[in-house]
Amino acid sequence: VREIKEAIPEVAFNGLSGDLDKSTYTLVNLRLPIPEAKALMLLFHLDLKGIACSKGSACQSGSNKGSHVLSQILTDEELDTPSLRFSFSKYNTIEELDYTIGVLKDFVES
Repeated sequence: VREIKEAIPEVAFNGLSGDLDKSTYTLVNLRLPIPEAKALMLLFHLDLKGIACSKGSACQSGSNKGSHVLSQILTDEELDTPSLRFSFSKYNTIEELDYTIGVLKDFVES
């Protein structure tokens, strides 16, 4: 969490996923400061870079509709920014996390 905040200061965390004392360490749900047109390419770009993640919330998985969970905790303006959900396990490495943060930073800055 600290590293991504340093790399992308404008990043925002949905719910409590940015609070390591109150959230599960295996899930992070965040919003990136990018325009909607750029957001359309985000998952495709991450997939090409070998990064697996999902958009929105787990409750939205497989649906074309917006997340009813995120709509309850975010403002309309916040809902306009893309949300990404990352899941982690004990098998993920620090190098994988650093790589993912670097790819996200480059995408936001490009």
